[in-house]
Amino acid sequence: MQNVYGENLFTKASHIDLYADSNKSFSTSVFIPTTQFKISQNEEKINFGLSLTTRKFAKMFPVTIKNGNLSAGGILSNMNNPSLTSSVSPFSDGISTVNGITSSLPSENNFTKPHSSFFEFEYLNKKTNLTNSKITLFFSPDEESLVFSNFNELKLFNNTLQIKNSNCAGFFHYDENSSTSWFPDNLYYHQGNHFCSFYQLSVSLFKFNSTFSLGIYETPFGKLSALYKSENKLNIQNCTLNLSALYNPNTKENKIITSSDKAMKDCLQIRTGIQQKYKTGKADPIFIKTGFQSFFDLRTSELEYPFKLGIGIQISTSLFSLNLTGTINSVIENKNNCKLIYNFQNAGIQLKSNWYIKNFVPYISISDSINPDSNFTSITNTCKITLGMNYANLNKISTATSLSVTQKNYEIIKNKLSESASCKFTWKSLNIIVRFTYDIEM
Repeated sequence: MQNVYGENLFTKASHIDLYADSNKSFSTSVFIPTTQFKISQNEEKINFGLSLTTRKFAKMFPVTIKNGNLSAGGILSNMNNPSLTSSVSPFSDGISTVNGITSSLPSENNFTKPHSSFFEFEYLNKKTNLTNSKITLFFSPDEESLVFSNFNELKLFNNTLQIKNSNCAGFFHYDENSSTSWFPDNLYYHQGNHFCSFYQLSVSLFKFNSTFSLGIYETPFGKLSALYKSENKLNIQNCTLNLSALYNPNTKENKIITSSDKAMKDCLQIRTGIQQKYKTGKADPIFIKTGFQSFFDLRTSELEYPFKLGIGIQISTSLFSLNLTGTINSVIENKNNCKLIYNFQNAGIQLKSNWYIKNFVPYISISDSINPDSNFTSITNTCKITLGMNYANLNKISTATSLSVTQKNYEIIKNKLSESASCKFTWKSLNIIVRFTYDIEM
């Protein structure tokens, strides 16, 4: 067996098989008032990033320029993947943030981003109703894409009403689809470039926030197809309600191919959730949070409709936190007799405590997950114990050791020991980050 760097790390001793995997990376950052340079290296690739900004001396009209292995986000991420998140974490509202294209310099553990350039011209003025406006360009020669975005933020009636709008447009490459079939939804087309655009409007009034999104994509057959998304959140005292929906009616030659070359099937997606917070006690208060989240994907041209449900409770005190979550997956089959297929996916309990010793913060974490199959004939259980230490002075050091044991029907099928360490050293404007991870499977 080999690790990701091709080193042979398979050994055998006393009839116990050991597999070790190391992942070492090195990162250096230099901060100057108007410039940041960052370089990261592992055993296979070198990443670099350079950022120039005029924010220090042009606070109302700052300009930012970046170049390197940049990570793009903001509205570009929504255009690449407009679908609602299918995660049913009970403590997440899953509401998108309205913004223009954003970019960040490469991190020490991400070596997959292509070379790209970023330019942003911004207007900032808190004394007017139009508090923020910016124009952004993002260019990636490797992915053959040039993207433009515009963002505006308007605040009215002493910030009671906040309106944000953002739009993004550009040309993107898509690959040839040669996997044709007799079914009309799987059509053949050549590779090429197509126009994609995405528009967002967000309105926030008191405790209510609503975001409407419209995506327009050019198909390989020269037509324009649109999808629609609405995301809503309401806060009532200690309760948060959220309701989101996405509608994509396009099929056959109107099928949407996103800016990330992802083919989207026609669907109606609905996501709902509620989170509630409680507090008891005064001298040593106990904080309780409960959550519920559901996701339904109505694929109008298919015979199966996925449905997910997540529930959870969190209890926190000054000494420990207890977390219990559960997720259920089911599929509704659209046949003569509707059939429900249940899969109880995950349930876990986590106990975590911190003890502060000057600048050292030791902690222990215990988690357990239970995963039965769809018929509850087989149960897989994974228990994980983690011991760690953080040093939070000028030079930040953190280490962690984890032991994970997996059982299936009360028989141990996997043991894994993990060790990780990261160090961040700061000297004047120079930051040096070193990360190291080591896994052993027994």
